[in-house]
Amino acid sequence: MALQLRDLCNEMPIHVVARKYDVHRGAVRTLSQTCTGFAAGMIKFCEQMGWGIMSAALDHFSDRLRAGARADLLALAKITFIKSRTARIFWDSGYRSIAAVANADPRELAQPSKVRIKAQDSTQYEEKMMAKAQVISNSANRLWQIEMQHDVYEE
Repeated sequence: MALQLRDLCNEMPIHVVARKYDVHRGAVRTLSQTCTGFAAGMIKFCEQMGWGIMSAALDHFSDRLRAGARADLLALAKITFIKSRTARIFWDSGYRSIAAVANADPRELAQPSKVRIKAQDSTQYEEKMMAKAQVISNSANRLWQIEMQHDVYEE
């Protein structure tokens, strides 16, 4: 089970983990959710005991498990519609922070010109991509504003 969790935290999709360990996808998903819930309880316990470092470590790995991503993608994975795979694509395309996504043009995020699907529904597909890109942009802008307010409040 620990190896399954490790693979999930290292951006391996659930269906690949399930196939690798010859278990049902639901079992892998349940394991992930159960461990995330257990970690939340342990984080609270560690905070009550004054074990700050242990609490921070559990919180970090809980976030990685929830996002299904490595540490470098955690911020991007907070944005609506962005899971580990999309976060990795954004990271590799140069969008390495919430601010970068927030400042990007939604048309640039959707990149409909890079779509390789040539079908009669391609216009409809491009419209869906643009709608999702707009939601991603709006979500990133909200998160960026919250971060900025938090930074101002701390000063």
